[in-house]
Amino acid sequence: MKKVVSYQCSICKTEYPAIREAKKCEGRFAERKIFRAGDKVKNIEPRACNKNHKQYRFKGTVIKIHGPKPADYEYEAKWLGGKRTNWHVFHYEVKFTCPMCKEERSELYYAPELLRLRENLRTLK
Repeated sequence: MKKVVSYQCSICKTEYPAIREAKKCEGRFAERKIFRAGDKVKNIEPRACNKNHKQYRFKGTVIKIHGPKPADYEYEAKWLGGKRTNWHVFHYEVKFTCPMCKEERSELYYAPELLRLRENLRTLK
């Protein structure tokens, strides 16, 4: 039998083998939530359809917010231009319909990948 001890960040619930790593993670800032569940959004970067490989941009609805989680390489390199933030960030699960093949999909996106549609702005006032 083997006893394993791990330490958990109180913000993102990630487990670490050393207390120093968990405390370092807790010292990171948490990103402010940009979207709420139910918000209508559109993506910035074109996607490729799974069936006919044509590129498109979608309009969809945020259905769930995941996180906060430590920022990964994709977030910092691609969306922040390589600038290290060491933040806790949110993933937004967006439900949308592919305009090419009409397949309904659900994918995870970071806040910089999405834009809020104008119809939400009236409800925020």
